[in-house]
Amino acid sequence: MLLILFVTDGAALIYTSVKKDRNCDLVLDYLQHVLYDIEFLVKAQVIEKDSIFVPIGWDSMAKIEVQLMRIVMNYSVSANHFCIG
Repeated sequence: MLLILFVTDGAALIYTSVKKDRNCDLVLDYLQHVLYDIEFLVKAQVIEKDSIFVPIGWDSMAKIEVQLMRIVMNYSVSANHFCIG
C-alpha cells in the first residue's frame, strides 16, 4: 500500500529494474523535469505492475480505490479459476 503513503506525502512512485531495463531513463527524465523544469510528456502508468509510474500530484485516494478494486477483481477471477480445475 505504498500508494496511500505517497498520496499523503505528495511523492512520486516509479518502479525500476536495471536488470530488465525498466523505467531507468524515465527516472532521469522525471528528475530533470522536477529539478530543472524540463519538458516531460510521459503519462502516468499504473496498469502493468512491472512499469509503474505515478508522478507527483497525479494520484488521489479515489484513483487508489479504483486500482485496489481492479486488483481484488483480478485476484478473485484468478482464485476462482484455480478452484474450478
